Amino acid sequence: MNYSEEQLMREIQKVEFAVVDLHLYLDTHPTDREALTLYNQLAERLKALKETFSRCYRQLVELHPSYQYPYSWVAGGGWPWTMRGQYMCEEEEY
Repeated sequence: MNYSEEQLMREIQKVEFAVVDLHLYLDTHPTDREALTLYNQLAERLKALKETFSRCYRQLVELHPSYQYPYSWVAGGGWPWTMRGQYMCEEEEY
């Protein structure tokens, strides 16, 4: 489909909203395979939309990776606030 910049950004926003919402749902329902499958499908769609936007207009940041079953966002080794520097930017001197 051929999107204008505004249409493509609107589609990105809609899909990203669904991805974030499913991400929150999976925090409380980690064994819901159907939700995890839908999450991964939408995350891939979002990635493709953002790649198209970046190629055609300007760079966007990817924030929603795919996950495996059973879902667990802390399986990577700790809580976000204990993993300083691994997923977050280190403080820089300006």
